[in-house]
Amino acid sequence: MIITKMAEVDILLPRNFRMIQESLKRIGIKCPSVYVDGEMKNVLMPVCHILHKRGRYYITHYKELQKLDGSHENVHPEDISKRELVIEYLEEWNLCKRISDPEDRNSQETLTVIKHSEKDDWLIITRYQMGIKK
Repeated sequence: MIITKMAEVDILLPRNFRMIQESLKRIGIKCPSVYVDGEMKNVLMPVCHILHKRGRYYITHYKELQKLDGSHENVHPEDISKRELVIEYLEEWNLCKRISDPEDRNSQETLTVIKHSEKDDWLIITRYQMGIKK
């Protein structure tokens, strides 16, 4: 996978980088609830990250980042569709503007978006951590 295949965005304002990072942690796939310290918690698995490389910004599916790290993980059309939906959300919230051409998105894709005020009610499990190669 080459970096030019990823979805490049303009973050519009420098402060948006951190806002996008934080927002991406709250957009993902809802999983079955689990008990944590005797309390039932909803579980969310975020699907995308923001990558800053050489002055450019990319919204990437976690599998794209794993691929960059040398994983043999396959990036499926459904993964790209989820990434495209995330970018649509970020654009609607005026956090970024797409630079690269959009890829086809299956309109059936849905993701859960957690309100910032409800974040502590959820267990958020990330499948990729920036800067940590496995």
